[in-house]
Amino acid sequence: MSQSLNAVHPAVLDRLRLDVPTLRPMYQLSGAHDPPRSPSPSSEQTGGPINAADWHILIVDDEPDIRASLRGLLEYEGYTVGEAVDGMGGLALIRASARPLVVLLDYKMPRMNGGEMLQTVMADPQLASRHAFIFVTANLPAFSPELLQVLASTAIPVIQKPFLLSDLLTEIERAVARLRASPDTPAP
Repeated sequence: MSQSLNAVHPAVLDRLRLDVPTLRPMYQLSGAHDPPRSPSPSSEQTGGPINAADWHILIVDDEPDIRASLRGLLEYEGYTVGEAVDGMGGLALIRASARPLVVLLDYKMPRMNGGEMLQTVMADPQLASRHAFIFVTANLPAFSPELLQVLASTAIPVIQKPFLLSDLLTEIERAVARLRASPDTPAP
């Protein structure tokens, strides 16, 4: 097991349902494992191979163990990762960012929940088009009909906790592909 995975708390790995055989380096080296559940976007769909080092991920989640685990795993994949502990902090960071961000957004958080943050972002078309969002939450049943409508109209994916790492990585690649395809998004 990799050094970064050894540092992850076992209870957090259980919550994330980490599927170790789908980690890319292991999958690419042996080829003996089952492929991830959701196929990764092809190079044609993403506009060429994605260089993870060019893209920044912002994790907005109030649980420090989840943030730390996701940070370690995403950095292992080569991404640059930032964190916010609630929607207000996340909103401040995306407003200040000159770079496009893929935002992993939890729902239930103090001060400003993920739904409130997303609705604030969607009210600013320039801000909404500059970043890509993925809801990562265990609270899908708590989503309001209005939030569900926003998610459907904007095609923002929702990944329910616990989840497979391969599913999250696939959604991140799709988000990067959407950002790359948008003429409003500045180069990373």
